[in-house]
Amino acid sequence: MLASRATGRALRAWGSPALAAAAARWGWPLPRRDTPAPGGPAAPASGPMAAPAMGMGRPCVRGFSSAGAAPGPGDGPCAGERLCRAIEAGREPLPQGFDDVAHFRLFLRLVGDPREGRPLAPLGTLGRLLGMDRSSVQALLSQYGREFGIAPAKRPLSLFPEQVVGPGDPIFEDMMGLIRRDPPVLGAALSRLLCLLPRQVEGLLAEHAAEILDEAERDQGVCIRRLGHLVTVAPPLSKQTMATLLSTSLLQLTAAMRRHFPEHGVMVVPKASPAKLEALRAVLADRTRVPVPRLAEICTLADVCISTVATHGPTLCPEYVVRLRGELSPKKVARLRALLREQCHSIRAMSRDLGQPARYLRWYIKYYEPGVVLPAGNDQPVYVLALPDSSTRLTLAEYMRRFLPAASPLHGTRDEDIPARAANWMPGTVADDGASESDAEAPAAPGPEPGPGPPARMSVQERNQALEVRLQGLCGLRPALSPAEVLEQMGIPWVHIDRALASFEWPKDLWDARRRLASRAPSDEGIRRLRQLASQVHPSGRRMRHTVRELAAELGQEPDVVFTMLHQYAPEYFFLAVAPEAKSGLGGIYVPEEKLADLLAAVHGRHPAPVLHQVAADLGCTLPQVVNSLRADAFQRGIQFKAPSYARHLASRTFQVEQVLALYPGMQAAHMCSMFRDLLPHHFYRCQRYIVSQ
Repeated sequence: MLASRATGRALRAWGSPALAAAAARWGWPLPRRDTPAPGGPAAPASGPMAAPAMGMGRPCVRGFSSAGAAPGPGDGPCAGERLCRAIEAGREPLPQGFDDVAHFRLFLRLVGDPREGRPLAPLGTLGRLLGMDRSSVQALLSQYGREFGIAPAKRPLSLFPEQVVGPGDPIFEDMMGLIRRDPPVLGAALSRLLCLLPRQVEGLLAEHAAEILDEAERDQGVCIRRLGHLVTVAPPLSKQTMATLLSTSLLQLTAAMRRHFPEHGVMVVPKASPAKLEALRAVLADRTRVPVPRLAEICTLADVCISTVATHGPTLCPEYVVRLRGELSPKKVARLRALLREQCHSIRAMSRDLGQPARYLRWYIKYYEPGVVLPAGNDQPVYVLALPDSSTRLTLAEYMRRFLPAASPLHGTRDEDIPARAANWMPGTVADDGASESDAEAPAAPGPEPGPGPPARMSVQERNQALEVRLQGLCGLRPALSPAEVLEQMGIPWVHIDRALASFEWPKDLWDARRRLASRAPSDEGIRRLRQLASQVHPSGRRMRHTVRELAAELGQEPDVVFTMLHQYAPEYFFLAVAPEAKSGLGGIYVPEEKLADLLAAVHGRHPAPVLHQVAADLGCTLPQVVNSLRADAFQRGIQFKAPSYARHLASRTFQVEQVLALYPGMQAAHMCSMFRDLLPHHFYRCQRYIVSQ
């Protein structure tokens, strides 16, 4: 009966099922009546569950916020927009690492509403769109995300779900400006920036920007302009380093280089150490050895492998081949230069044409044409590379000063160390060179006090150990985090996490709990049984009647799995028996009033969002109380709340629904929602299946 009334009220209030579904999916504010129905019980002036009296009693308005929240009608621009205008007017400097004000404004827009505490896109996507590495983006989020984020403009509900936009419309022009960037903003990030449904954006792009989409697909989302600077850095960078600095994959970077910079795509970056290469140069240039040593002897004398000699020897000392085999005839030299000018022949093909072994032709090419860049393999085309003047080329340090923020932890890192540094970087860790704002808040690792002088650079082994400790700590949390939540906390590409999961020595069943839990999801009857057992308080009133191990034995599950199931389906198990002063709200579902300010300070504006397990432990509260309080605070402030994966099941709201129904029996769901702002009508309808009959 209650379910049908709630559904009917919802349809009348929202207008149509499609509009209601769109509002629920996008988290738009729902129209509610602020006054009870005639004859119904009046809304309490104060109460533990009512929004104005739970310690979160700020009115639900969209006023101007100095933290950059979306302003309401008649308000001025947010803090982020004011900062951009000050930069345009010359009153503030453009932050280091950004090309122009539009570039910086895009970053602030991707940060989103600072009140929500999470960007509009994952860290890797932010780095790719900005042309930066992940650790640099994280440093920017720590510096600007808490105050200067620019929230997407809210679209009126009357324009959804089928809003018509076209050329001349501000939304359309904004979309075209975003997709014409380098790289273009597409996918979910574009929909969130425009606050349009994905199908609307897809239709507009297919109709008005088909050519731009084709071009973006060929470029693989790589920032081509910054890639153009990276390929000319002297000395040359490895492809893995360039992929790291642009937050892209090696495959996507290679495809972009092959299309836009084919001559640079064949450049070989030395893998041998500078000392090894210098020793090889000395052996090749030694004229005292008679007869001239062969390539195999060169390998022994320089203590290098044959591939190193074949790859780097022609560049280090091309005169070696003349002393070994003599010069080519003028006719062959002319033919060689003619073949090189065509820029389409491989070394193997030219060796057949000239009658010279391919392993020696590489040396002859560098001897007669030093500007030619030899590919790694003999079957790749040979290009004549016109490098820019050395005075205009950037070094790696100059590139970082120009294109990375001042707080980036990569400053001062060598080329060969960048992939490992980025792969082992974690939010909150202390940078090797120049600590950022977030680094200053990181707790020091246990150990002896550091001596005077610059901080010591962490070795690869130390970084791997730090990565293992951090990753095991996250994977060992219960209730378990989802892979996406682990990825957000680590701030590094999933490929590195996946590799670490396979290589580390894990305790038994540490990472398999979520997989086992997903394979054993209980039925509605199983959830009701769990909630019935979990709701029983011991007669002493100081603890629950059943321990987790006893519940596990009763249900035939492992205690590890049951502990997570309790958070998903019966979170009241953790706060029903706590002392009255350790809880607040109807049924004790919220943190105590005096701890609310500390909770909000620990969570709001943090990038990445802190692990709520640690927040709950620091406050001395239960994890479900922390989640419930943050959800209620988000609803009161009119922002979306992204519940953790272990608190998204509808059964986790059943206890709250039961308390409200017991307090106001017979009241319609829409009226109760007007008083309890963190509940929606569908909660009263769909939670009926999980309510245990007394």
